[in-house]
Amino acid sequence: EFTNSFGAYRDRIWLISDGSTDNTVLRLRQAGWRCFDDGVNRRKPGAIRRLLERIPSHIETVVVIDPDVRILGLNEGSTIDIEQFVSDFQQSGATAACPRIAIERDGFLARFQSFEYALAFRIGRESLGDFSITSGGISFYKRSALVRALNEHSLSVYAEDFENAVLLLSQGGRIYYDGRLVVSTEGPGSLQRWFSQRVGWYHGLIKVYTERFTEIMRVARRSPFA
Repeated sequence: EFTNSFGAYRDRIWLISDGSTDNTVLRLRQAGWRCFDDGVNRRKPGAIRRLLERIPSHIETVVVIDPDVRILGLNEGSTIDIEQFVSDFQQSGATAACPRIAIERDGFLARFQSFEYALAFRIGRESLGDFSITSGGISFYKRSALVRALNEHSLSVYAEDFENAVLLLSQGGRIYYDGRLVVSTEGPGSLQRWFSQRVGWYHGLIKVYTERFTEIMRVARRSPFA
């Protein structure tokens, strides 16, 4: 599913194995994908930081994306393509940007979460202006800013995207939401996964607020609207 969804972008994709112990890396390389493998499970923030050390230095904009996310085309819900999104982001001078994430249609639970996501993105993130937050599924970053944030990151997998956003904003950066580009992902599928997902989300929220309270107050002092 991943190779089918991202085949059109293969020449611009860099993959990193996070301690895979099966034949995934071999299969990807045989299919012509760039895939780095250190044989170490660094967890997502550490893996991204390691990958940023390996990609060519002339690349200034990085899209961090999970393999289960699908970029929707102009006839599937997006009103611009990813190239236009990146171009607008580069011209904005912002340090990060977040597109809209939608849930694939799959039963009542997915519909419930789809409504929840609509509120979180169309109302939540959009209302935050230049003090928005990124998303763990897909985020657009200015490479140099992401490197700085990951150098200060706790490297915890809990709310790692929110911690990135707090660090970027505390360093004076701008993050905005642009819902013209829509991507989709699968819902939790079962009540057990749904509950487990939210336990992880709220544990991460409390963890970041507790450990990064100084940075959050630094953001708050930037502007009355922050």
